[in-house]
Amino acid sequence: MKICTGEKHLQNSCHFVEVLLELAYADIDTQMHDSELKEVQVKWIYDDTLEITGTSFDKKKKPKEGTTLNALLELVKKHKSNFPESHIRNSINLLNSIPYDVNQQTCSRNAREMYLMEEDDLPTKSQGIRKFTLRLKGKDEGIQGNLQYIKEKIENKYSDFEYHIEDKNQTPARNNQNIEKLLCSLDCETQKRTFQDRTRDHDNRRGVFLVKAEKIIQPWFLWRLTKLIGDFENAQIIKTQIDSTMRFRFDNFWQNFAHNIGIKGNVDRQVIIEKLTDYHKTKSVVIVVKRFEDLPDNQFEELSNFWSDLFRSISDISRTNVQKKRLWFVLFLVSNEKNYTNNNNQEAQEYPVPLELREIQTAEVENWLTENEDAFQASNYDLDVGYEMLDYHLTHPHSLIDDICRNVFKLNNGIADVEHYWKQFA
Repeated sequence: MKICTGEKHLQNSCHFVEVLLELAYADIDTQMHDSELKEVQVKWIYDDTLEITGTSFDKKKKPKEGTTLNALLELVKKHKSNFPESHIRNSINLLNSIPYDVNQQTCSRNAREMYLMEEDDLPTKSQGIRKFTLRLKGKDEGIQGNLQYIKEKIENKYSDFEYHIEDKNQTPARNNQNIEKLLCSLDCETQKRTFQDRTRDHDNRRGVFLVKAEKIIQPWFLWRLTKLIGDFENAQIIKTQIDSTMRFRFDNFWQNFAHNIGIKGNVDRQVIIEKLTDYHKTKSVVIVVKRFEDLPDNQFEELSNFWSDLFRSISDISRTNVQKKRLWFVLFLVSNEKNYTNNNNQEAQEYPVPLELREIQTAEVENWLTENEDAFQASNYDLDVGYEMLDYHLTHPHSLIDDICRNVFKLNNGIADVEHYWKQFA
């Protein structure tokens, strides 16, 4: 059990206790209000002991006694919105490491060594449902008296501790290349397999994909998928975005697209096809069309005819030449809409294959940590905190990656410090 004891971690442990004390000293009527289904309940069970429990639901959706780490986090965040997720578990482990001096109390309930915070062995613990006790100076001491007691206990144990994990010890910039490689290997296993299976169906590695993801995570997701292309670094990446003028008059789309690939003047789509085919003779090509969901069906059909003609054109390129250079041709149609569908012929060979990213599963994160343990340890990243994050079952892609950057890679600004990796897809 690793315990982080930097100044920030110690302060947040005290803040965690303060929030529990405030709830314990709250008006009884306030505490009892809808308490039957309250996720966190804090109450005095002895003059010097708090019980932290609640009502949670097991895998069968049945209510069980006990709280969860996520419920405790949400409670603390109501008082301190920037409280890091990993610090809940660290606070519990830290308090569990400090012995409680029972001799100073008027009544000792047993002779075994006890600690400030201990966990009951609930049968639902494996499902993340927990119950704790927190030992304090005494109920009559009030919030400040008990909080001061906890602070002194922490200081007495860790005041001369030499190893600190603090913000000033953030990962240096020279290690950011390792971070890029690790973030690029973060599993989106289902989407990755779909992408690879589809492109492997064609000798010249081509495919059309309907990418569905929240706007904030689209650049990372596109970067992650494009990194699967063998010669990603040399690929020709072409971006365009559907706007109102293109929906009104689709010729504006072709003019904008032509401009993006260096064609001037009035052009038709055949000139664009010839230009893209010429690109593909020497390099992989990735086309990204954003706000694709804004296209009406007739314009979708026109775009569909375009890429069908385009793929017939690139198929005429010498197969030996393309295979020798391992060239890819991929078209990403990007949609912000969760439930976007199109009524066109989905049986067509080049109909877009859906690639949807709404969450990254906890199991995928765990596999990622396990497979890259050597790399994490070699770069002195906080692998233990990464494993602790699994307890919170955080699956929202952007929030998950941001927390990994802050707590595992120790980057001051979280995901913002590494967004330049995928800026070409923003």
